[in-house]
Amino acid sequence: MKQETTEISANDKTLAPATLKETFSRADNYDIFLMTVGTIAAVGSGVMMPISNVLFGDIMDELNGDPDLVGKVQDGMGRKFGDFIFNIVQFFASIIISFYLSWKLSLVLLVSIPAVMAAGYYLVMTVTAAQQEALSQYAKAGGLASQTFGAIRTVNALNVQPSVISQYRRYLYEAMIVGIRKGVNVGLGNGALYAALFLTNALCYWYGGELVADAAERNCFSDRCVSGGDVMAVFFCLIMGSMALGQAVPPLTTFSAARIAVSHILETVNRKPLINSLSDEGLKPDIKCRGDIEIKNLEFAYPSRPSLMVCKNYSLSIKAGETVAFVGASGCGK
Repeated sequence: MKQETTEISANDKTLAPATLKETFSRADNYDIFLMTVGTIAAVGSGVMMPISNVLFGDIMDELNGDPDLVGKVQDGMGRKFGDFIFNIVQFFASIIISFYLSWKLSLVLLVSIPAVMAAGYYLVMTVTAAQQEALSQYAKAGGLASQTFGAIRTVNALNVQPSVISQYRRYLYEAMIVGIRKGVNVGLGNGALYAALFLTNALCYWYGGELVADAAERNCFSDRCVSGGDVMAVFFCLIMGSMALGQAVPPLTTFSAARIAVSHILETVNRKPLINSLSDEGLKPDIKCRGDIEIKNLEFAYPSRPSLMVCKNYSLSIKAGETVAFVGASGCGK
């Protein structure tokens, strides 16, 4: 008895963890190749998200910080376009395979496709709309923070920190409300989707069982007869196909919005300014400019308010080297 106890204790000793080299010691060249490719792909995938964020910021700078246009283009040219192709191909492939397995069961289950598609469409649309609205609020908050930090001296000089903080909190509060509304819509969408799935499941089992029983009564066990596996395959094909069709509509809408946004961007990029500040053409003074500035009897009104004269018979003289500050409320004609 003592001898058995000694043997068990000896075999029960704690082993030291293997080293990294020992862990992969049994890997052959093919395993090492696959792990190397996977590691490089994982590293590239992890780096791409920060890089895409940098490119996103650069594009915003080029477009004068308009996050709405940039976001629409990013959505339409990014993953959602691939999702649209994926979902459309999945839908048609599912329909073809299900009819190949059992055209009778497929015809009966086709009546459930609109319900499943509508539930999936509602779920995807509500989530997408909530995400876009939340991103819009976060973009506004980020833009406000960027403008504040860029003009921090002016903010401190005018003592508008409480106003900026209050506006920043308002954006975040609206994003929180959007998140709450998103949770409610996701719950409703999931409830409708699973209800449609369970009802379709019941219809499939009922009619599929009838077809399998009919084949058994006729002693038909060939590939042309419906089996239990065919029933399940048809069910999942039609369910996945109908869900894919419902999920293909939102990316298509996003792609249409991206096309409109790209037209605005191309208009900005291809626009030729009336005044080219980099051109060397034009008249050049022959004498050296002293730098004196003089304004006599200036009259000015904004085009939106032509009847309200901002400057009337305004005269000003600034000598070379002088520092002059224009101070006044917004809209006073500075």
